[in-house]
Amino acid sequence: MIDYGDVVVGIDVVSSGVKLSDYRYALAVLKDGTMTVYDDVGLGRLIRLLWELKPKLIALDNIMELGGSKKNVVKIVKLFPPESELVQVTLSADEFVDLRRLASKAGIVLEHGKLTPQKTAEVLAILSSKGYGKVLKLFEDRIKVVISRGRVPGSGGSSSERFKRGLRTSVLSAVKRFKEELENRGIDYDLTFRESDGGIERAVFTIYTRRSEISSILRVVKGFNVSIRVKPVLKKKFLSLVSSNLTTDKFIIVGVDPGIETGLAIVDLDLNPLLVLSSKNLDREEILQIIRKYGIPVLVSTDKNPPPEIIEKLAASLNSVLYSPSRTLSTAEKDSLVYEYVEIHKLNLKTTHERDALASCLKAYKEYEEKFLQLMSRLNEIGLHPRRLQKYKAEIIRGRPVAEVVERIINDYISKGETYGKENIVRMIKLLVNEDIERRDKELIAEMEKIAKERDVLRKRVVELERQLTQLETELHLRTLEFNSEVAKDREISELRHRLRKLTEHLSSLEEQITGMAKLIDSLKEAFNLLFNGKYLIVRSIRRLSVEEILRSSQTLGNIKEGEVIFVKELREFKEDLMKLINSLKLRILIPKPLEEHKDIKPVYQVVIYPCRDYIEVSDDVVLIPKEVINELEKYEEELRKEIMKKSEFTLEKLLNLIEEYRTKRIINISNNSN
Repeated sequence: MIDYGDVVVGIDVVSSGVKLSDYRYALAVLKDGTMTVYDDVGLGRLIRLLWELKPKLIALDNIMELGGSKKNVVKIVKLFPPESELVQVTLSADEFVDLRRLASKAGIVLEHGKLTPQKTAEVLAILSSKGYGKVLKLFEDRIKVVISRGRVPGSGGSSSERFKRGLRTSVLSAVKRFKEELENRGIDYDLTFRESDGGIERAVFTIYTRRSEISSILRVVKGFNVSIRVKPVLKKKFLSLVSSNLTTDKFIIVGVDPGIETGLAIVDLDLNPLLVLSSKNLDREEILQIIRKYGIPVLVSTDKNPPPEIIEKLAASLNSVLYSPSRTLSTAEKDSLVYEYVEIHKLNLKTTHERDALASCLKAYKEYEEKFLQLMSRLNEIGLHPRRLQKYKAEIIRGRPVAEVVERIINDYISKGETYGKENIVRMIKLLVNEDIERRDKELIAEMEKIAKERDVLRKRVVELERQLTQLETELHLRTLEFNSEVAKDREISELRHRLRKLTEHLSSLEEQITGMAKLIDSLKEAFNLLFNGKYLIVRSIRRLSVEEILRSSQTLGNIKEGEVIFVKELREFKEDLMKLINSLKLRILIPKPLEEHKDIKPVYQVVIYPCRDYIEVSDDVVLIPKEVINELEKYEEELRKEIMKKSEFTLEKLLNLIEEYRTKRIINISNNSN
């Protein structure tokens, strides 16, 4: 049953054709008890309407009618909204039921005669909304997300290589972001990828959830340089897929080499090869389905250390022991492991992935081989020769000691034993002795044949190793030549780097100079504007008031004119030679500090000094002074001159009085002396 507000869509075919574009459909939309019917729509419009409506249920009479073939049906269903469930109304308990019978059962009254596609679509929508029919599980509850570069680089040139590296970096960044988003949401996944220079060419995520769960992640990760394709995983059957575990007495070792192309090898515990294959885009669920067909997995192996995450998950899913070597196997080690085995069993390894998977199986078997030999030795001692030892070997792999396994074999043998009379016992002993002799003869012959095969294999191996040695010597010679060439290149590169460093330093120095010049130009522009407006005047500037500085300024900017205004940044004590020079040139001095700091200078030396805080420093030798400050300086100079004149007049009058007084006294004295 559905909830209020849910949308249910019934679909029936109006007409079919050779191509999917020829198909026409009737569409019935049931929402809140209201039925809307679309009489005749094409496939494109059908898909668009389904995505706009996003129905909870899509009801069909027969799914094969959608496209006429399994291939076409799959193509169409892949375009349906992932949130919608597909219901075949006429299917009940895997049996087909007539649509009219279902309608009658549901209380729907139909007219006699053949139903039109439009009416059929309506009935399908109503029946599915009432819970009739079976939900078709067409896809697994997992999806594949392929992340690859979204643009195709051009050919040739270093810029093309840089562009390719940039695309690979973009793919790597998208893969990392997508992986983080999955882990943050706790979504189970497997990841395989193909690396390349500077990043990743292509990555495939197998995500164990529905597509609707990752829609928000896809929006976050989407980028201009990255292509992200979502591929639903189709079930092996249209109806519910039921995994049937094969009951078998075979116990197997599974070797897996995961990647974009996955290698898979299966051998039993007697070291007989059962399967060696490689296939692109095999996900974990597909690997599990393949493994279960061949027996009971007791050991899942890899040639890498640490083991890939997908191997750990496989071992956990199969409840098997995980084998990983103490270190990752080299190519030479893997070749050595599989060479003899391939020759004996006439295997044809097509890819390195198959070789790696098989090598991990054989390496895992060798890890337990000594214990298997101990088991065989003890059983031979006792005289027991069970036909099937695989289940006992499996117990050793699972961690049971050899002694306990031997005891179990004895108990199993005893529990199957019978009571014999004396004659039967003698006859059985003779039979056992004869059988034992025949068995030993066969074992010896088989052992001799095995040794002969191994000898032939080893001879071939010696020839192969000699050939490889010659190749390696040649390669070593070539690599030596390449190395010498690389050393020369490295020296040249080192020299170029040194030159580059020097040029970079020189460039930095020039940039600093340019920055300084730019600031100076800006300052000069501002000065010119102020001068042009008549608000400021150019004034000579010196660092401190001294004879040396005045002479230096004269050499730099030309002779100092009489009565010229000079801006002095630092005012110190006045010396006699300096005072003579100032008085002779009648210089007027501007200072950046308040006049109070130099109040003792004016009355002593009678120098015209005036403060000027508002100035613009153009350079070390020139400043701009507001015109109003120059006017204030001239007023101040006039006041100072009057003050000095006033003091001078007072002093002359006093002197005349003194002279007059002296004369009077002198006359009196002369008069007294004459009397």
